[in-house]
Amino acid sequence: MGSELAPDRDEYLNASEMPDVVEVGWEDPATLWVRKRAALAGRPLPRAPENEAIKAGRLLENTLIEWAIDEAGYDPTEFELQDRHTRGIFGATCDASSSSLGVGVEAKCTAVTGDWGDPAIGQVPQAVLVQTQMQMYCAGLDRVLVPALLSGWRLGVRLYVLERNDELIKILVRNGEEFWGYVKSGEHLPDDWLPSLEVLRQTTPEIGKVTHVPRKLIDFYENTKAQLAEAKRLHEKSQRRVAMALGDAEIGVWDEAGRVISFKQQSRKKYKVPKEVKEQYRVDDTVTRTMRIQKMRRCHIEAIEAQLKEDGVEIDGGGGADDDRHRDVGGCPEGLLRGDGPQGAELEESRQRGAGGATEES
Repeated sequence: MGSELAPDRDEYLNASEMPDVVEVGWEDPATLWVRKRAALAGRPLPRAPENEAIKAGRLLENTLIEWAIDEAGYDPTEFELQDRHTRGIFGATCDASSSSLGVGVEAKCTAVTGDWGDPAIGQVPQAVLVQTQMQMYCAGLDRVLVPALLSGWRLGVRLYVLERNDELIKILVRNGEEFWGYVKSGEHLPDDWLPSLEVLRQTTPEIGKVTHVPRKLIDFYENTKAQLAEAKRLHEKSQRRVAMALGDAEIGVWDEAGRVISFKQQSRKKYKVPKEVKEQYRVDDTVTRTMRIQKMRRCHIEAIEAQLKEDGVEIDGGGGADDDRHRDVGGCPEGLLRGDGPQGAELEESRQRGAGGATEES
């Protein structure tokens, strides 16, 4: 909702883009800079297609707008839908607005409900606050109604009434003007503002154009590429060592509280690729083991206790995860961590090998 896909959209810094400028939106300022520069050069980046959630939101948008206007006690005939406003370098499209009443409407539909708080105090996500304040700036409004359909663990609709905040608007306008200066001049943003690589890969280069790149950037790129390759090699080697230490065990523990490493089997079902995508073929079911470190849970404790009993290690009775045998080891029986029993001895031996192998040349 609040698409703001106006014909002049790329010529302005829009209210829905301002959260990115002040780093409370979905993208960062540098990524937005790349998008705006590409648009001004006549090579706009492709926009992501609408997903099902956005489509559903659009279907409900007018209903939410009508409900908000009625709930707030206004005359719906006073409002215009998809009302476009510009002011200086800024632009905004309100879902609905009334210049005579000084009221706008910005409908929202989201499953991400954590930042939506008490409607009585207008507790909305920062991105929504920034967007609506810039709508009020561009359209000369005093307040914006925000009807929100929240579809988290429990479906609900709320009405937030956001009042104009001129002090906040001044700060946003100042930040927006500084950002737009970088866009118009083509000057790069500060070094700590880097656009996402995903967006940069979508840009269209000028065929045949050559430019100078500082040597230090090339050196850094080559060095980090080599480090990444070496890190991947060492990571794979470490996985092989852990897998060998685990042997046919599914769960491993060590002398650290509260964590285990699992190496469980996972199945991937066979599937077909549709003919329109590629010539139809079939992939058979595959089974592989996946390694990951995770927090210790009750199922891990039970598995460890069963292993200790199988290895002939005596476990005192008691109060489960809170009794003495689980003390200071995050719920893990101390016997296995100390290396008691055949399985524990193997783990202890592998730890000793790992300690010695940590200093060997890889």
